[in-house]
Amino acid sequence: FLFAAMPTFSGSGWLSVITFAAVTFWLLSEVLVRRLRAVLPGMALAILFTIFAAAAFVIEYHSDKFAAPNWDFNSEFAFWRNPTLLFATPALVASLLYYLRFRLPFALGLIACFGYVVVSKALLMTTGIASPFVGFAYGLFVLIVALTYDGRDPKRVTRLSDCAFWLHLVAAWLIVSPVIAMIKQSTGDSSAASGAILITVLLLGLFALVIDRRALLVSSLTYFTIAVYDLLSGGGPTPFGNVMPSSFITTLALVGGFVLILGVFWHPLRQRIMPLFRNMAFTRYLPPAR
Repeated sequence: FLFAAMPTFSGSGWLSVITFAAVTFWLLSEVLVRRLRAVLPGMALAILFTIFAAAAFVIEYHSDKFAAPNWDFNSEFAFWRNPTLLFATPALVASLLYYLRFRLPFALGLIACFGYVVVSKALLMTTGIASPFVGFAYGLFVLIVALTYDGRDPKRVTRLSDCAFWLHLVAAWLIVSPVIAMIKQSTGDSSAASGAILITVLLLGLFALVIDRRALLVSSLTYFTIAVYDLLSGGGPTPFGNVMPSSFITTLALVGGFVLILGVFWHPLRQRIMPLFRNMAFTRYLPPAR
């Protein structure tokens, strides 16, 4: 009904349709998420409610523009192609309300994502701080929150572990990308940058093993692959075309073997590493080696 009715509306006429859709998604969540505890439908409903609720707020806030006599389809198309800080703020509030009502762990990931947009844009507008540094600091904050959830459920058996999972995913993306960008900027030589990236990925892998979370490692696999290829090929071009260089095939084999070893020997590796930290106080908040 929603997508069939949308073409007939333009400008402020969208407000009633989008508001109706947001209310519908909330009511469906009352049944599917709060009562039936359906996780996958809840993830879709959380995204849809957040987007439509924020869109309804934006339309209401800019009602004078939509009511202008010279407003047409091209103006509307240009308006929605340029999202602003105004959209992220109501989306953050909507995702927060969704989590407080339904306690869906996935909604915490939405809160973290929209929170990053709000913080980065606000700081960029007020202080001019570059977004990579803001992203790194914000990612560390999200990581600390995720570790706090993990510390309250070290055996990973309650909903708190699921909450930490989504926060780890967001934190990993925000931390790894700025770190790799700073390494590339500080080291002009390609081989030196690739070597630093490999060391960084190995350190992230060690940290991921200790906390028993693979998110940081998964987020850095792309950079790890590029760094291995740069070292093997001597900084050669990325392979495209009919001929695959041997360095590219070797890179795929090494990275594939690295992923396979971690997947198969993850828990045995933790058994070897965790005794090194047994005298440290933070280990009681970590899951035991299995």
